[in-house]
Amino acid sequence: FPSGRFLKAARVGLGLSPDEVAEEAGISRASLSRLEAGSLAVSVKVADSVRRVLESHGVRFLTGDGAFGPSIRFPADYES
Repeated sequence: FPSGRFLKAARVGLGLSPDEVAEEAGISRASLSRLEAGSLAVSVKVADSVRRVLESHGVRFLTGDGAFGPSIRFPADYES
């Protein structure tokens, strides 16, 4: 499951504000902040809601394969 750090990196990479993601995920802005800061007090349900929102915007979270660690794949039409 992607860490809060990876979720934040994907959100920032997509150019989405914390308020946008929190609203789409149906969670409070404070919950998103705690998740992105790595708090263990955030439920799996909250993290999964955020992951689904980011994936709906085209991001894919990839697990490590032994040679490489986990990574984030942005959509083909991604512009940095």
